[in-house]
Amino acid sequence: MNHLQKLLLFVGILSLQGCIQSQHSLFSDFEDDFHYAAGKAKAKPFKYQYDKLSPQTSYLVDCKLRFLTFETSGELTDKESLVEFENDSVTKIIEHFTIYAGNDNGETAGRDSGKIEADTIYYSDFKNEVYKIYVNNIAMKSSKPKDYRIGNDYLYNVKKATERSYDCPNP
Repeated sequence: MNHLQKLLLFVGILSLQGCIQSQHSLFSDFEDDFHYAAGKAKAKPFKYQYDKLSPQTSYLVDCKLRFLTFETSGELTDKESLVEFENDSVTKIIEHFTIYAGNDNGETAGRDSGKIEADTIYYSDFKNEVYKIYVNNIAMKSSKPKDYRIGNDYLYNVKKATERSYDCPNP
């Protein structure tokens, strides 16, 4: 490999890392807004694990789950989710999906953490009807997604179980 090819490869890698880091930066901004809203609502953090493989943090207001964060991971994927509830309905879901390349280009099991194939944020504000998909820190698409309740019984199961597990003080 000559010097020009090495330089182009190096610049390409730096550019890709810059895109990936900016996506994490954008999600971090969403996380800050999420935690600010939880603080403003005087939500109390509650550590509870509905699914032992999906770390979660719950924030309750008046014994009701109002804010929920959780993470899931697969062999080649990571997902971080921020969920807001109001009056027992999901009002906002922000999800950060990262998909990694497989080891040896998929020839062996496991992920190559240094090779990200996709890094996407899905922003769905159902209350205000704002729906965006972010790729490389840019809103790529704004459209109404499918009904979030379809296939999302999981969120309501987490909500019910978390509220049942919370030791709600009697008023």
